[in-house]
Amino acid sequence: MRAEILKAVAQPPKVLWAPMVPAIINLGIQFPMMFIGIGVADANPLFFIVLIITAHIALVFAGLKEPHYPPCFRLTDKPVSLPQICTRSEGVNSSHE
Repeated sequence: MRAEILKAVAQPPKVLWAPMVPAIINLGIQFPMMFIGIGVADANPLFFIVLIITAHIALVFAGLKEPHYPPCFRLTDKPVSLPQICTRSEGVNSSHE
């Protein structure tokens, strides 16, 4: 069982070599935009297909750099600390003097 856990951590899920979550978000946004562009503006679908493939290739290269934490989700270079409400406290003295 330990080997299965290590394998899951060492190999994050991917969709066509890109990190799974950014790839699904990319496809989830760009496919509806393609159909809207084709239906409303009578746009050429080849334009949208090239954009989808280009964005996916960019996600593949971004995922090669840091597979566990995609750079597109990084807000700052510093580690994020938990809010004060989520941190562990020593407790409160219930006796009111």
